[in-house]
Amino acid sequence: MKKPTGILVWVVTRIFHGPHRPGTGFRGRRKESETTEGTRVSPPYFGGYSRYNIFGLSCLLLAALLIAQPGCTSKPRPDWNQRIGNLTFEEAVQELGPPASSTPLEDGTRAAEWFLKPGPQISFGLGTAASTERGGVAAGQSVALPTKGHYLRLAFGPDGKLQRWEKFRR
Repeated sequence: MKKPTGILVWVVTRIFHGPHRPGTGFRGRRKESETTEGTRVSPPYFGGYSRYNIFGLSCLLLAALLIAQPGCTSKPRPDWNQRIGNLTFEEAVQELGPPASSTPLEDGTRAAEWFLKPGPQISFGLGTAASTERGGVAAGQSVALPTKGHYLRLAFGPDGKLQRWEKFRR
C-alpha cells in the first residue's frame, strides 16, 4: 500500500506532466520526428509549458482557491422575543444604525422604525409598431409599480428597555 504522500506526489506529477505521448519529448516540449508522411511536429505549447501543464496548473489553482475561500456566512436573525426587557434604544441604534423615524410618546415610551429592505420591483412595458415598405415606426412605454418596503418598529418603555416589536410593510 502506498503512503498518502506517495499518492499525492503521483497525482501532482500526472497533472503537471500529463499522460505519456510518443513523439512529444520531455514534459511535452516540441520534438520533430520523421514519419512516412514527412516531418511531424508535436502539438504547440505555451511558453515552454504543454497544454497538460497549463491545465494542471489551472486545476491546482482552482482547488487552492476553493480550499482557501471561506464559506458564505451571514448574521443570524435576531430573536426579538428574547430581547424584550433587555435591549435598550442605544443598543438597537448600535446594531441597526440610526432609525428612519423615532417618536417619543406622551406616556414616556419611544417608538422607533428602521427600514429593512425595499419591496420587490414590478415593471412591465406596452408598445405598438407599424411598418411599410419604406420604413416603420414604434412607440412604447414602461410602467414600474410602487411596492411596499419592509420596516421594523421597536417600542421602548420609560426605562429605555424594549417592550414590543413588529415587522410591517409600508
